[in-house]
Amino acid sequence: MVLFLCVVAVPVYFAVDAFLLAKRNRFPSRKGYQRWWAYVLFFVLFCLGNNAVAHLVRSFIGEAFIVPTRGMSPTILPGERILVDRLWYSRDHVHRGDVVVFRSEGPGSPLFVQRVVGLPGDEIEIRNERVFINKAEWDDPHAVFTGPPPSFEAMVDYGPARIPAECYFLLGDNRRMSKDSRMIGPIPRSDLYGVARFVYWSRERTFPNPDDTTHHAPGAFHWDRLGLRLD
Repeated sequence: MVLFLCVVAVPVYFAVDAFLLAKRNRFPSRKGYQRWWAYVLFFVLFCLGNNAVAHLVRSFIGEAFIVPTRGMSPTILPGERILVDRLWYSRDHVHRGDVVVFRSEGPGSPLFVQRVVGLPGDEIEIRNERVFINKAEWDDPHAVFTGPPPSFEAMVDYGPARIPAECYFLLGDNRRMSKDSRMIGPIPRSDLYGVARFVYWSRERTFPNPDDTTHHAPGAFHWDRLGLRLD
């Protein structure tokens, strides 16, 4: 609320101050640039520059996303807004355990958010929902298993399979409600979009139909989750 009031108060203050100055000095001498077309030109250039900067920030620095589904719950709750780091792709390697945003089916496809489990060259096997990496069981503290066991066989038993070069095996933390690499296969590095850094907005969602996440009712704000880091 304080930030919102600051955003509103500053332009209001400027407008009131300009009005009072103009009222005290009703017949000032004009500068050469004080013409109506100059103000219109400045406004147009400001709008174009603002849009260009916003596009550059979203493309190369960071971008905000809404996570609508329960595939990463409880790490990321449905409806939470997260900030995604786009610079990460160019400066760091992908690590096991990173929470990444990626294109689910190549360029232009929907964006998903899941956790990196398998790296290029790893052998992945899932037996009775237990994950084995290079024949050693991986104890993931973020994994939860809520609801009945899935009917899709690969979600319970998968592989063993070798992850191709420049590809990654991704899983949702909510293993029984996530459409991940068990169904869509390993994700190429070229489809990775960025890494999720923190939750900047959180509000509870209730689903009248537990099997349908497209219809929900808003609930209470989760103030304790604001700023929660995901890395």
